[in-house]
Amino acid sequence: MRKTILILGIAVVAVLLSVSRAFAQNAAPPPVSARPFDEYGDLRSCDHGARLDNFAIQLQNEPRSHGYIVVYAPESASKRISKTITDYLIDSRGIPAKRLKTIHAGFNTDLMTPRIQLWIAPRGATFEFAKHEVDLAAVKGKLGEYKDSDSLEMDFGPEPVEIDHSGTPVGSVTYEAVDEVLKAQKHSVLHVVAFNGSDAVPGAWKRVAESTVADLKRLGWKSDRFQIGYGGQAKDTKTELWILPKGETPPVKDPASEPAPAKAVQIGDFGDYELGFAKNELAVFNRLLGVLRENGELRACLIVRSETPAEEEATEEAFEPVIVVPEPVEPDEPNRPAEPEPQPADLLKLVDKWKTELAAKHKLGLERIVLLYSKAPAGHLSSLEVWVVPPGQPLPNPDAEPEEEKPSDVVKDAQRRP
Repeated sequence: MRKTILILGIAVVAVLLSVSRAFAQNAAPPPVSARPFDEYGDLRSCDHGARLDNFAIQLQNEPRSHGYIVVYAPESASKRISKTITDYLIDSRGIPAKRLKTIHAGFNTDLMTPRIQLWIAPRGATFEFAKHEVDLAAVKGKLGEYKDSDSLEMDFGPEPVEIDHSGTPVGSVTYEAVDEVLKAQKHSVLHVVAFNGSDAVPGAWKRVAESTVADLKRLGWKSDRFQIGYGGQAKDTKTELWILPKGETPPVKDPASEPAPAKAVQIGDFGDYELGFAKNELAVFNRLLGVLRENGELRACLIVRSETPAEEEATEEAFEPVIVVPEPVEPDEPNRPAEPEPQPADLLKLVDKWKTELAAKHKLGLERIVLLYSKAPAGHLSSLEVWVVPPGQPLPNPDAEPEEEKPSDVVKDAQRRP
């Protein structure tokens, strides 16, 4: 009897184990979720390309997965950024378009900066993201700030077009965000508050603020939607953007006039080749003239550093003449004659001409224009330093070593460009 019961017990256990295995085999596998791979904001071209390369490699290592690109930014910027990313992944990294999904997730918590998330989603994975809704009509106060640049834009003639294979930048969304806020608030004013940096040329705040307004006007906005304000001195030249209802107290109260700088300030250091372009010469001259007109106490100081001719080393060794065969030159396109490159400017004649124009044509006293001369350091070409000097401050030392490359040819900071 006991033996029979034992046999029956073993049989029951076997049946239960068999049923359990069958149930386990037929049960649905646990759900799989997408996983975050990377997250970033505004990036330069090479940095962005490196992040996308890593993303592409992971997608290639998981051929059954999809890549999700989630963008937090103004809608127009989101479309631009998504296209930038997908174009790079498809064209440069060979990821099939059907494996990429893009999502506009609303604005970032900081309206003026983008946020991009890259996700890896295995086949059948669930994917959830946090959409960020913003009531643009209720936004009020400071939208954001950024460093700005008062540099002169210089022309160096036509340059060969080079293809950048390192990727493309995310790009600023500042203007696109401002554009959407202004559309949502029909009766608000954008206050552009600018600050002079510690080494800024007088009037820098006004020029960068006016440049910002000019850029926004190109989006179709009228002058009555903007108000410019002077924020004072700061470590760096910068701009703040504020949105306030029309008629509300501005964020800053302008002083009666901008104070003179506490020391001599350099407008720029320009090579004779740069100033050989008439457009460049006029841009530098007009910047100097504008600064001197704004503040009648400032003096101009122009330092010419002349290149020292290199001594040719004589040699008694015989040499064979080298015959150079010119490479064939392709004809220019019809109706587009090649523009000859200008000769380097004669800086000695140039500063004399400027002095005459400032004194005679623009009625600035000769005592406000100082010309100094020096030799350029060995290995340096001839150059012209343009300074403005406040009253009671010493003139720049013409024999001092010139600073390393001045960003005279750097265009305005792209941080705020759409």
